[in-house]
Amino acid sequence: MRDEQWYRRHLAACGVPVHMHDAYIRYLLAGLEPGGFLVAVLANDLRAAVQRADTMNQHTLAAHINFLCTAAPAAAWGSYAHVQGWVAVMTASPAP
Repeated sequence: MRDEQWYRRHLAACGVPVHMHDAYIRYLLAGLEPGGFLVAVLANDLRAAVQRADTMNQHTLAAHINFLCTAAPAAAWGSYAHVQGWVAVMTASPAP
């Protein structure tokens, strides 16, 4: 099962900076929308990601893509619509 520790192992193995791990976990497990840089990465918007990245993330952008391609659910990334859809599904109240 993909839980917090599973994601943390894969984030580390892919070389995603540690200061980004919590944002990924909150997004993937709870549907909490991350900040502008990570939203751009998740939406596959290279220009916006580069413009919004801090220095460390500028140097490790490939690590983020590697993580998404190898460990993140396909429905959670790839376009702004996918990001919005993931947030909506993950934060929806369960049916009574």
